[in-house]
Amino acid sequence: MQNMVNETPEAKKPKKGIDMKLKQEILNAIESGLFNKKQLAAKAGYSSATISQYLNNEYPGDIEKLESALRQCISFQKSSIKYEKINLQFSETSVSKDIFNAAKTCRLNGEIGICYGASGLGKTMSINQYAKENSGVYVIDPNECATAKNILQQLSEKLKLACPSTKTGDLMNEAVKKLKDSNFLIIVDESENLAMSVFRALRKIHDRCNFTFGLLFVGTKKLWVNLKNLRGDFTYLVNRIAYMKELNVLNMSDIEMLTRQVFPNADIETLNTFKAACENNGRLLFNILKRARDLSITTGDDINSDMVIRGRDFIFR
Repeated sequence: MQNMVNETPEAKKPKKGIDMKLKQEILNAIESGLFNKKQLAAKAGYSSATISQYLNNEYPGDIEKLESALRQCISFQKSSIKYEKINLQFSETSVSKDIFNAAKTCRLNGEIGICYGASGLGKTMSINQYAKENSGVYVIDPNECATAKNILQQLSEKLKLACPSTKTGDLMNEAVKKLKDSNFLIIVDESENLAMSVFRALRKIHDRCNFTFGLLFVGTKKLWVNLKNLRGDFTYLVNRIAYMKELNVLNMSDIEMLTRQVFPNADIETLNTFKAACENNGRLLFNILKRARDLSITTGDDINSDMVIRGRDFIFR
């Protein structure tokens, strides 16, 4: 018993070599809400119990190795706080205007329509924004190899259908009940990857609803190519398409509007360089904006054309 009493205070004493400054820094970070013990443990690659042992001066393992990992976590966490990620807000570009118009037209007329254009124009962001701004609009985002059943299950979830069956026919029947006379709009993103069975199922639902809801397929030019070159297989859909719009690339006004979200004071020469570098592609523009901003922060200089060109060099294309 005497030995146990004597060992208790000894166990609470800092082990030789422990960095008390680092320990206090961790305690302060936890207290401030920067992270908790569980989060710190996960980042450092240790268990929560190990972190508790360390903070209680009871860790029996390699303290030097543990502290090295903890220092790296603290350092990265501080850097990430200072570094603000670029998060472009939705802006009404020429592309989004075309998509909004197509969506509105298909919904008002209960028609089937398609919008297609190059990847990276902001199609997905636009249709999600339209759904956000308009009730009764549901976006389906299919997997690349989605079957008709997959799509109908996703549609069922979006429409909150109480269908106990997962059979394709039952799902279609419930969808018809919900969509008929609803004046809803169903938007299917990345439609270029859909199998014929998916188009057929959605077309049947649209037919059975007597054109009382809109259906808009959005995708790349591959969608248009499929419909045109495989017209025989897609006849059942093609002869029902009442609205078709090819989306143009971003124009200079679009690029300036998006660029000024990040660099409000960019001069005309720099804006023109951004336009040339991104090739009128929104996704490429976004990546160049990030890299150019990194260079601006690193050098401490205002954005310029050279940074734009150097920023593009970091991007795989």
